[in-house]
Amino acid sequence: MHVSYIKPHWPYMAPDPYHKMYSKDDIIPPIRCDEEIKTRHSVVDAYAKHEESINFSKDACRERVIPSYMGLISELDANIGRLINFSKMRKN
Repeated sequence: MHVSYIKPHWPYMAPDPYHKMYSKDDIIPPIRCDEEIKTRHSVVDAYAKHEESINFSKDACRERVIPSYMGLISELDANIGRLINFSKMRKN
C-alpha cells in the first residue's frame, strides 16, 4: 500500500475539531545551543533571508500558524489511525 499526504502544508487551515485543539500556549519553544546558532548551515542562512522565513520568525505569525499546523498533524494522525484500523478489519 502506498499512501501520500498533502497536509500539513499551506494553507494552514485545520477543519473542525482540529483547529480548536491547540493554542499559542501549546507551542514548545525551540531549544538551541550557542554552537548551533554560530555555525548555522549556509542553506539555513540563505532561507532565513526569504520573505516567508522572515514572516514566520515573527511571534504573531507563529502563534497563529503553529497551533493550526499542530491541528493538521492531529487530523493526519487520526486519519492514519482510521486507515490502519480499516486495514486490520479487512485482514480478519
